[in-house]
Amino acid sequence: MTSITILGLFRVTLPNGWAEITSSVDADDPPTTFARLNAGSGALQISAAVYEGGTDPKVSEIVLQSMLLEFGKHSRLGKPSQLERINGKLIGASAVFRSRGDYVKVWYLSDRLNVLLATYVCQWRHRQNDRDDCDCIIKSIEFVQPTKRHRKGAG
Repeated sequence: MTSITILGLFRVTLPNGWAEITSSVDADDPPTTFARLNAGSGALQISAAVYEGGTDPKVSEIVLQSMLLEFGKHSRLGKPSQLERINGKLIGASAVFRSRGDYVKVWYLSDRLNVLLATYVCQWRHRQNDRDDCDCIIKSIEFVQPTKRHRKGAG
């Protein structure tokens, strides 16, 4: 397992055989992208919205679930299934979509200030291949950069 820090903001632990492949994504300013090398079926992408001060964003599991459902609707992913709320070191929501022959799992996660959007996409028939690894990666996420509210003397 390899632990890496992304954008100085959050850390993930990647299972053996996984790597950060953002530089190989053919897009302008792609989200941070991970894949299992040599045998992977899809890609896990994570992007962050960073709290920089001001009014407390009041992020909750319900807000994140609403964001997830709106993302699915806006992206025309179809009807969500396996909708779950997450309550641990991070709060959040996740759901699975079957979209145009693809398996799409979406997570919205937060430390109650910063928000991460994570998506995993692969062909529907390969949906089981990376599922456990993706769940482990998502569960490993931790914020490492204190936001203004968390910094000593701030508040």
